[in-house]
Amino acid sequence: LSSSATSASPLLRPLALPRAKLQMLALGNDAFAELRQRIANVEAGDALFSRFLRAVGLGGLFAVVGLNFRQKRIRRHGVVVRVEYVDAAQTAPDLSERIPSTVSAFLVAGRRLQVVGPAEQMRRRVGRWRQNYADGEMGGGTALGWGDELFVNAREGEAVGGDDEDLGEVPSSHGAWSELPVQILMEPDEATLFELRGATSEYTTGAAAAIVADAATLGELLQEWESVVRNPNTYSDSKVVAGFLARGETNPGTVLDKVLKDLGPQPSSSSPTALALWGAALVNPIPSLGVALELRGAVLEAQTAKERLTIVTRGVRRSIANLRGEQPL
Repeated sequence: LSSSATSASPLLRPLALPRAKLQMLALGNDAFAELRQRIANVEAGDALFSRFLRAVGLGGLFAVVGLNFRQKRIRRHGVVVRVEYVDAAQTAPDLSERIPSTVSAFLVAGRRLQVVGPAEQMRRRVGRWRQNYADGEMGGGTALGWGDELFVNAREGEAVGGDDEDLGEVPSSHGAWSELPVQILMEPDEATLFELRGATSEYTTGAAAAIVADAATLGELLQEWESVVRNPNTYSDSKVVAGFLARGETNPGTVLDKVLKDLGPQPSSSSPTALALWGAALVNPIPSLGVALELRGAVLEAQTAKERLTIVTRGVRRSIANLRGEQPL
């Protein structure tokens, strides 16, 4: 990981955090697009993914972004992911020897990021699972490979960091990964998620009382949502859509208990961004409960605390309506 100082964007109002260069993966299900959730027992059966995780190593960082399925493009916003555990030591300097076919890893999603580059038609080299990377693989399917991918266009007024980044030498092989420049993002009021000392919230003043009120409403809705999810009588209604039931699971509280242990206490309404990110992670947990629409990608792309609150509040209301059998997903 290499980084250099940069000026903060007035639109995103982040703390003074650096730019960095990170290897980047694109995942189809936004699996890492939530803060502080731990993704345990990731089985890297893909040979290149096994190799990649060992190269990143224990304590190493890489970037994960999601896919915008409507546009069939890569999202510009994602999260930094840290390797907390990987089951094999790096025994060979070039990692060419004794590479296992499967590696178990323990990964933690961290701070938000934005890919640096032009506002429109941005192409960058990203790791992605595709069928054409699986040529020659037993069983076919998809395999991880690095290649040129098209990103969604920036929204009007969105700070993008410029289009003159030096990307360095670009490998030609799909089996070789490379780094991309990213901007680490954090608004003052989400600092509580990471226990950053000295960070204060601009929302503790009376200047944004309406946003704090919106956050308080979301906080109450999240508590109501959790209560409905945990109630076993919720699922006696045949109109309720709950994906976890199709997996043969019967106790959603087990998933929630794990997620809440990872996420920590619910942020207060004086930290609206932290609350929105926390709420999106709660209603879209890993493994999925399948009781809510996907919110995480949209929340990461939102530009203001108010927009984040609106997205999550709408999503939680929609999920509650599903759980009550009023408006199935």
